[in-house]
Amino acid sequence: MQNSYKGTKSVEKIGVIGLGYVGLPLAMAFSKEIKTIGYDSDKEKIKVYMASEEFKNSNLEFTWDENRLKEANVIIVAVPTPINGENIPDLNLVKEASIVAGRNLTRNTVVVYESTVYPGVTEDICIPILERESKLIVGKDFKVGYSPERINPGDKTNVLGNIVKIVSGIDDETIEYISSLYELIIEAGTHTEYLSYQSFKDYNQVLNYVKNLKKGSIITIKMDGVLEEDEYSKPPEPAKPAIDKQSTVPKDNIVIELTPKERLINMVDWLLRALEETEHKSVLVEDLEFYDNGDLNKEVNKEQTKTNTTKKVKKTLWFKKQQSKEPIKESIKGITKEELDEFRKNNNGKKSKEYSTIYTTEKSLSYTFYGVSNIEVLNKVLDNLDILEVKGTFYITKKDLIDMPDTIKRIAEKGHEIGISLKESEDKDFYSTLETILFVQREVNKLTDQTPALVRYPYYLELNDEILEAISSGNCTVLWDNISISSSKVGKDGTLKDVMNNAFGESNISVHRGYVIYYRMDYYNDINIIPDSMLKIVKDRIDTIAYSDEIPDNGSSYSIRPAGDIMKGHKVYNYPLKDEEILHIVKDKIHSGYLLNYGESDKFDLIKNKYIGNPFIGTPNTLPGFTEEELKDVDKTGVFTDDKVLFLTFDDWATDKAINQLLYVLDKHDIKASFFIRTNYIDNNPNILRGIAEAGHDVGSHTNNHLPFAIAEDTQEEDDTKSIYYSPGEEELLERKKDLLVSYNKLQYIIGDIYMDNRPALNTILRPPTLAMSRSGMEAILDMGFSHIVSGDFSTRDYEDKKPEALVYKIVNGMVTDNGNPMNIQNGSILVLHMSDFKGNPFYDPNLTAKALDMAIPILKSKGYSFARLSDYLK
Repeated sequence: MQNSYKGTKSVEKIGVIGLGYVGLPLAMAFSKEIKTIGYDSDKEKIKVYMASEEFKNSNLEFTWDENRLKEANVIIVAVPTPINGENIPDLNLVKEASIVAGRNLTRNTVVVYESTVYPGVTEDICIPILERESKLIVGKDFKVGYSPERINPGDKTNVLGNIVKIVSGIDDETIEYISSLYELIIEAGTHTEYLSYQSFKDYNQVLNYVKNLKKGSIITIKMDGVLEEDEYSKPPEPAKPAIDKQSTVPKDNIVIELTPKERLINMVDWLLRALEETEHKSVLVEDLEFYDNGDLNKEVNKEQTKTNTTKKVKKTLWFKKQQSKEPIKESIKGITKEELDEFRKNNNGKKSKEYSTIYTTEKSLSYTFYGVSNIEVLNKVLDNLDILEVKGTFYITKKDLIDMPDTIKRIAEKGHEIGISLKESEDKDFYSTLETILFVQREVNKLTDQTPALVRYPYYLELNDEILEAISSGNCTVLWDNISISSSKVGKDGTLKDVMNNAFGESNISVHRGYVIYYRMDYYNDINIIPDSMLKIVKDRIDTIAYSDEIPDNGSSYSIRPAGDIMKGHKVYNYPLKDEEILHIVKDKIHSGYLLNYGESDKFDLIKNKYIGNPFIGTPNTLPGFTEEELKDVDKTGVFTDDKVLFLTFDDWATDKAINQLLYVLDKHDIKASFFIRTNYIDNNPNILRGIAEAGHDVGSHTNNHLPFAIAEDTQEEDDTKSIYYSPGEEELLERKKDLLVSYNKLQYIIGDIYMDNRPALNTILRPPTLAMSRSGMEAILDMGFSHIVSGDFSTRDYEDKKPEALVYKIVNGMVTDNGNPMNIQNGSILVLHMSDFKGNPFYDPNLTAKALDMAIPILKSKGYSFARLSDYLK
C-alpha cells in the first residue's frame, strides 16, 4: 500500500461518476492523458454521448453500467449538490454516488469528491458509506480526497484548465497523489496550503498574516484536526490555550481552555475582522468568475463584496449557531458515560424491534415527516394537516433541535408527535446513539412535555445489534415506513403524477390499516410536491376506502393519527403471534398423516362426508379419479342443509378498500360470513385479515399459491365444465400439501389467538382453487387434517361484472352457466363471491361486490332467507 499512491504512473484508468457540467469536462480532460470511464445513471444522456462524433476515437468511454467502475484506479464523484430552502446542500445525490462507488471499490483505489459540500461531509458521511458498501477500510485499503469543483456554467473564459484547483486528502500521501493527478490537466496548478485552529494565538498574529497576503490569495481553512508540517509554508508558533477576557474568566482566575472547535471559531472571527480592517475584498472560490483572469486588482462593488462575505459566514461558520445554544450544549455534556452504562445495564441486552407497519386493526394510519429545516415546505405541510384536521409524526435530528427549538415547539403545540431521527454519520455505536436519544428526549420534554419514543434514520439502514440495543435502552422503538413518498426512482425533479404512480399501482390501490407513509420535506425541488401529495393521497387512496351510503359518518372511514398513538392503542397485536398466544385447538392442526391408517374404503367414506361439491362438476372428465359408480355417492349438490339459510363465502385476497367495504356492508346488515384466504400476499397486510376475524367471520384457507387439485391443460375459470381434468401426480400432490401447510401456518400466526362465539376464528375448512378437484386431491387435503372441502352451488362469477346491478340481478333472479344450465339460489345455497379489487373498476367507485350485496341482502331477507357461517353448521 505504501507505494500505491506515489505519482500518477500507477493510474491506468479513471472513473467519473456524474456527467453534468462538472463531470463531463473533467472526464474529457483526463481522457486526453489517461483512459477514462464516464458513468451516469441517466441512460438517455449516455446514449447521446455515445452517438456523438466528438467522443469517437478517444480514451473516454461512456457507460450506465456501474460495474465498469471496478476497472478504475481513481473514482471521481462529480454529482451536483443543490441547495435547499435553508441554503444547505442536499446530499442525497452525493450519498447515492457514494453507494455506487462503494459497491465497485477495489483495493488501492482513490476516491475523490468534486461535489461541493459543507465541512465534515466527506469524513462523516461519504467515507462510512464507502466502507459499508465495499467492506474495505479507509486509509488501509483505499484512500479518499476532496477537490471542490469551481466551474461556473456558461463561463467560457474561466474553464477547468485555468482555475487553480484546491486539493485535500486523508493524509499527506493522498494529497500529493491527487495534486500530481490534477496537475496533468490543470495548467493553473493546485493549492494545498491550510489554516487551522492551531495557526494563530491572537488577533495580532492574524492581522499580520492578512497584511502580508498577496492579492488574489486563496485562504483554505482546515475545519478539523491539526496541521501537518507540509500543510503550510511558514507555520506560526503553536498557539497556547486561549484565555477568554473578563466574562469567561472565573473569579478565582482559573484559565479556561477552549476546545479546538471554539478556537477555530475564534480564529475565523479574527480572520474576517482582519480582512475588513485591511480593506481586503473577499469572495468564495466559486465566485471567482466575477473577476477577469489576470486582473485581480479589478474592483468589485461593495454590495457584491457584502453578499460574498455573508455567504462565507453562512457556509464556513455553518455550525456557529449550534455553538451558541449554551443551555442545550450544557445538556450534551451532562450525559456521562456512567449514565449511559446505567441505561445499558437496566436494559439488560434487549434489542429494539423494527417495524414498517404498525400491527393494529384500528382503522387508522400515520403520516410521518422528516426535514423540518426546510421551513417553506414545513409550513405548507402544517397548513395541510390543519386543513385535513389530522395530526402527524415529525422526526427531528439533534441539529434540528439545537438550531430550531422554536419550530419544534410550534409543531408540538399544534398537537403533532415528535420522533427522533438519528444520523448515520454521528450515531455509529451504542454510546453515541443513546447519547443522541437521551439528549433529544430531554430537550424535547422541556420544550413540549413530550418524550419521543419513535426512532428512525432519514433513509432505511440495516441496523446492527449495538444500535438496536441503544435504541431499546432509550425505551424507544424503530419505525420505518410502508411507503416513502420521496423516492430516488422518481428523482428530485419529479412531478406529483410521477410521485403518485411510483407510490401506488394495481397491487396497492389503497392504504392499509396501520400504514406508515413517510414524507421527506427536504427532497423534491418543487416545494409543493410533498404538501400536494398529502392531500391527493387522502382524496384518492384513503377516502376511497370508506363505504358511502345513506348513513352519514357510518364508521367505515380511515383516520390519520400520530404513529405513537396508534402503537399505544388497544387494537395492536403481536405479528407474528408467539407460539404461546395461539389457541391450543388451532396450533399446528394442519400436518400430514391423518389418513395414515385409513384403507381405501375408509378414505372414500370420509370423502362422501367431507366434500361439498358443485352441481356442474361431477363427471370423470371434471372430477377425475373416481369410477362412475363412486361418482354417484360423491356430493354434487353443493349444499348440506334444507334450512332457509344462505352462506356468503368470499375467496382470494384484496386491498383494504375491497375488504373494508365488504366488512362494513356485512356489519350493516348484521351478517356473519366465511372468508377463504389465498395467503401468498397476506404478509404485506396482516392487519385487514385480523380485522376480518375480529369482526366475527370464519377464516379458512384457499391455499397459498392457488394450485388446483385437478389439472387441466389450460388455466381455467371457476366451475369450468368444458375442459378435461387430470389427477395430480405424486410430486404435484407433495407440492400442494406443502403449500397447504404454508397457508395454514401463515393464518395461525396472524389470527390463531382469536376466539369468538365459542369457536376459534380460524377453522380447517378448505375452499379448493377454481373449485377443481380430484380423488387424489381430496385424499391429500384430508390427510393434511382439513375437516371439510367446500365448493358450493352458486358461483356468482362476480369478477366478470362491470356494474353492481348486474350482480344483484344474478343473485336474486338466478343466472345461466356457460353450458346453458340454469342456476338459482335455494335453501342452503353457498354463494361463491370474491373480495378482489376487480380490474377496470375505478378506485373512486365502491367495491362492486360490496355494493351489490348492500342492495341484494334486503331483498333476500324479504324472501325469508337468513344468513350463517359455514362453521355454524359444519363441525
